Amino acid sequence: MPNLCLRRYAVPGRPDMYRHMYRPLSVRSYVLGLILVVLIPLLGFGAYLVIRAAQHEQELLAETVRGRTREFARALERELATLRTHLFIIANVGTLEGEGFVGFYDRAHADMEQHGMEVILSDLSGHELLNTRAPIGATLPPLADPETLRRVAATSEPDVSDLTIDPITHAPAVWLSVPIFEGRSLVYVASMNVFPALTSLLDQLHLPHDWIAAILDQRGHTVARSLDPQRYVGQKGTPDFLKLAAQADEGWLPFVSREGIPVKLAFNRVKPVNWTIAIAIPLETLYAPLHRSMRAVILVGAAALLVALSLAWLIGRRISRPISGLVEYAAAVGRGEPVLLQPTGLSETDAVAHSLHDAGEELQRGAAELRNSEHRYRTLAADLARANQERQQLLQRTVEAQEAERQRIARELHDSLAQYLTAVRLGLNAIDKSCGANTPAAPKLLELKALTTEIGHEISRMARELRPSVLDDLGLHSALAQYLDEWRERSRIEFDLQVHLNGQRLAQPVETTLYRVTQEAIINIVKHADASQAGIILEANNDQARLIVEDNGRGFTLQDNGLGGNGLGGECVQHFGLIGMRERLALVRGTMEIETAPGAGTTLFITVPI
Repeated sequence: MPNLCLRRYAVPGRPDMYRHMYRPLSVRSYVLGLILVVLIPLLGFGAYLVIRAAQHEQELLAETVRGRTREFARALERELATLRTHLFIIANVGTLEGEGFVGFYDRAHADMEQHGMEVILSDLSGHELLNTRAPIGATLPPLADPETLRRVAATSEPDVSDLTIDPITHAPAVWLSVPIFEGRSLVYVASMNVFPALTSLLDQLHLPHDWIAAILDQRGHTVARSLDPQRYVGQKGTPDFLKLAAQADEGWLPFVSREGIPVKLAFNRVKPVNWTIAIAIPLETLYAPLHRSMRAVILVGAAALLVALSLAWLIGRRISRPISGLVEYAAAVGRGEPVLLQPTGLSETDAVAHSLHDAGEELQRGAAELRNSEHRYRTLAADLARANQERQQLLQRTVEAQEAERQRIARELHDSLAQYLTAVRLGLNAIDKSCGANTPAAPKLLELKALTTEIGHEISRMARELRPSVLDDLGLHSALAQYLDEWRERSRIEFDLQVHLNGQRLAQPVETTLYRVTQEAIINIVKHADASQAGIILEANNDQARLIVEDNGRGFTLQDNGLGGNGLGGECVQHFGLIGMRERLALVRGTMEIETAPGAGTTLFITVPI
């Protein structure tokens, strides 16, 4: 059979480990919290607006960089177209055969000298015929860019070279070449060094000093640069940038400049010559509006928070002082002293002070009445204590008398009635021998003998229940085991008994009380619980004995009827046996707790000090 007594019950006197852990907050704390709750969302919203505005400014700045890059690319296209047109005009005014090379030289020298650009005239074999950097008839070096000459001769279309070195000045040069026709035949190629125009065009951007602008030819060499051009013009761009620039006509990407400065770079393609324009802005400059806004938000927010906290502290102090002053009023009321009214500065605390003053006066009047009635209450309490003591003594004598009477009746049943029944049984045996031949009387005699035996067994059982001798001779464990064996045979309930007394005998009043309580509990289970199983656990230590009786019956509704929160209610009001059990336990300073619910069985927790 499974053990039914497995419920856990509270151990009396367990310390409360969470006591004194809660510490209330002051008025100043609540005022500070209120200020923070109101101020922090406002600061957060303001910071969001400021940062959002800074991000918008940053986006505008980024769009400006991309727009300036596109404008510069278009401006370069227009400048190259203008120079090409101008070179066509110089080369095709008059005829070279009619006026000779002198007229061409004079026109080119007069027009281009002021712009610092040189013009050369070459035949289709690549031989320079004249150069505005040298006098007519001077020996001229080989052509600096024969590849461009061959493309113009092959296509009869203008072309622009990549960056080269001028053989006369040994300076960087970019040649804009146009074909010259006589009739329908291509006879010469005129070339103009447009490098100074590109540098001038870059200067006309008027970029901020920390921005970087550059022009790269189709091979990726730097043609012009706004920052440190002497160092970087002629050098090839980084492979990563050239790879990205070759994949798209324009872009906007993070980069690191040749000076090692983190930048955001915009590039755009100059389509007629397949060059690349790049303008870079340092990240520090790009993010400067955001950084300024964040610094401003932090400084303004910190200042506003500091001012708000200071004001909150002052306001909280102004509120807390009058409230703290009420403690003295309350202490005076508690001591029964008169309260002297003084203005606190707050209408609410003034109202509380007036209430305390009135309460103090009422308490003083009530104290006098209490002192007058205290004597009556003490007298009544003494009478009640005396009556309760007398009741306890009477109940003790009653229980002792009951036990003595039970013992006397048990002895009478065992000594007197048992002897009479023995005499009757012997007489029936004698009659049975003398009437052995009387066939009709034999069955009647057998019935009387069986009845006499059954009455003897019942008288023995009644004698044991009234006062089992095994309780006095062998102790509580044996008495309970014998009692449960008898009820196991008489009922269909399976009883489980577990006793842990460590080999000790309890005091006779304690053993008698626990036996009678168990006896009453078993009778209630048999009569009312409709249970199939019941368990009894009895254990004892040096301080107390504990008895647990549990069944799996139908249970009942437990309500408070003024018996210490463990009273009997509903159906249980009719079970006066439980009340008798409490009274018996009270004689040995024992307690009983009941756990039950409809359909959930019933458990009795009984504790008796020893």
